[in-house]
Amino acid sequence: MKPLFIIFSGLIFTSFVTITTPDETNPFFAFCKTTLNNFNEARRLLASGDFRKLFKIIEDFVPKSLFNGDILGPASNMYKLKWSRELEQIGFEYMTDKKVKRSEKMLASIEYKDYIGFYWMGNVLGILEAAVPAIKANEVKPLLKKFLDVLEALIIFIWMAVAAPKTLPLVEGKLYGPAEAFFGERYEIGCFTELFYSVCFMKRLPYSENMFKVGVPCTTCPTHCEFSELIDGTYDEGELCVAPVENQVNFVSQNMTLTDGSSSGISFVVLIAQLAYAILMTL
Repeated sequence: MKPLFIIFSGLIFTSFVTITTPDETNPFFAFCKTTLNNFNEARRLLASGDFRKLFKIIEDFVPKSLFNGDILGPASNMYKLKWSRELEQIGFEYMTDKKVKRSEKMLASIEYKDYIGFYWMGNVLGILEAAVPAIKANEVKPLLKKFLDVLEALIIFIWMAVAAPKTLPLVEGKLYGPAEAFFGERYEIGCFTELFYSVCFMKRLPYSENMFKVGVPCTTCPTHCEFSELIDGTYDEGELCVAPVENQVNFVSQNMTLTDGSSSGISFVVLIAQLAYAILMTL
């Protein structure tokens, strides 16, 4: 009985550590954090109007059918996205649903369980590590990751811009694939990844003639602007609006994943440990 109890206790402790330690060594947590940061960097590029300024310089060298300059910002009501466990779960269900017929067009829109989404290239660093094992070296990976984060944010922006409408106003009922992440009123996104590609999902929005309000960044926010701390200790007002706070059901506590770090995860493990202990003591 004692060896069995020790093994079972070890398994419980391992589960406890896995569930309650969402650090960057966990690939699922790292994917969530990196992906969210990159999408928000892409939205900042649009909201600030910086990419539009760059586009004005190079527009003579870019095919006219590729971009519509009117959709490149600046945006006065662009929310900062936050990660949604609910939408991440939808992505997981989509990727594991055998009945789903996946599109071969990487810019295609996805409609699934009343949510909308799009395809993404997935974990860029993971793909490179699989292809080039030397990248895993301690001295190489941190430098490459910084470069890839910047590159991925830029690729995300271009990915969305290519899928964006070429004319305004928007067509009612039409979806725009990755460009749906350009809509200023959106503030939630959730993605799930396999090795070579990912899917990201968002909630539907009421029809609007434009993806966002054109104007000075963060001047028509229903909430307030984001702030960032500078090197000298002062704070600078950012380009994105802080997402509204909603009274939502705690989806995480009801649908635990490997990346869960909530106290509900702790209480769940403790409950299982106590139950296991009680059963083993009766043997």
